[in-house]
Amino acid sequence: MKMNISPKHASILLFCLLGNTGWAQDYFRSKTNGDWSAATTWESSPDNSNWISATSPPTLAANTIIIQNGHTVGVTSSISLDQTIVAGVLELKSGGVINLNDGSGNDIDILFGGWFRILTNSSYTTAFLPNGNASVAVETGGKITLGDGTTPAFSGSGFENLAASVKNIWTDSSIYEYNSPTTFQASDLIYFPNAAADEIPIFRVSKVSGNPGGAALTTINGLLEVNSSFAFNGNGLKTLRDGITGTATLTLPTSTKGYTISSSTAILGGTLHLVLNENLRLNNGVRVPLNSNVNVTGLKGFLKNAGSFKVDGIIDISDVTISNSVASGGDVTINGTLKTSHPNGLYSPGNIASGTIFINDGSTIEYNANGNQDVTSSATLGSSYYNITFSGSGTKKLISATSIHTSGTITITGSSVVVDAYNFNLGLTTNNNTNFT
Repeated sequence: MKMNISPKHASILLFCLLGNTGWAQDYFRSKTNGDWSAATTWESSPDNSNWISATSPPTLAANTIIIQNGHTVGVTSSISLDQTIVAGVLELKSGGVINLNDGSGNDIDILFGGWFRILTNSSYTTAFLPNGNASVAVETGGKITLGDGTTPAFSGSGFENLAASVKNIWTDSSIYEYNSPTTFQASDLIYFPNAAADEIPIFRVSKVSGNPGGAALTTINGLLEVNSSFAFNGNGLKTLRDGITGTATLTLPTSTKGYTISSSTAILGGTLHLVLNENLRLNNGVRVPLNSNVNVTGLKGFLKNAGSFKVDGIIDISDVTISNSVASGGDVTINGTLKTSHPNGLYSPGNIASGTIFINDGSTIEYNANGNQDVTSSATLGSSYYNITFSGSGTKKLISATSIHTSGTITITGSSVVVDAYNFNLGLTTNNNTNFT
């Protein structure tokens, strides 16, 4: 008797006939935390639907391999794989070797929330062996981390190549994290070389020791996030395409080739402290985002070639300068709060020697020097202040009449601050709602 069996029923029949026996070509997914090479870590399926406990770990012969969200799978021996999806955590540990086969599509795909951790004392060239054009793709919110933040032995050399290889793919808001008490490579490297202008991967520094850099150029085609303080080193050009953010201090020491931020959408963000002992070139301006509180100190300043220096959040530029010449184009636009301790005030002279400056509604300029300080007049600015604050210490001296928006605020804070308005008016002489606090 001839029987007609649909593909679906044939798959179920095959599954029943196999019982608890898996094939190397099966689909695999993690079922618990464990070692890659332990069969007990895995489930397998002939059809990606009906799952059984695996009888062997997956190899490159497997259909697809998934490390599920909530699971951590460690590699402690030599394995071969491709078509691997990381939604949980994949850890490459000491003694482990990943032989990455060049299959169809991405050979390792790290999804949102997925994490590939490098915890090995071996080098990249011995512990991670991509074959041919084998590739790693890091999706938005996916992450590759080198180190555990405390153990230098868990920081094998050369793994920066994961972020510098032209074969790998880094999408917008994907993360490469350096988390080791050692020094990352920052000479003769281009990080995220394939990242398009509208794709901004993150180079996150969570732990570092020493001074990265050298004589050759380094480019980060993404956003540098500094959560562990460090200073660059060497005379090679450092290009930080999409700007700098973070919670720690980044020092830019003297350098013959210098430092550049090149994107027109670049930011200075977070609670970053930026020490400029060399000029930072802004090829197309920069923005301080809302909810950021950035502090800038140092002996040099910003060389803005074009575009806007736009403040939506808070920035304290101390006495550093912003070049803003008419010839270079662009402007300085204050929507949030800008703090200055320059003894000559904010503008012409002061932090900003010349060019266009916009003091917009709702903005605040704070004069916060610990010492005497001139207050730039509204006539020099070309507009009224909206809110103005005097803090720090010493005498804040009006050098001409200084008008404040009719709905603005004048704030004097600190017991040792004196505002010298003896010769000139502070605020409008007409009817207004300006508040004094």
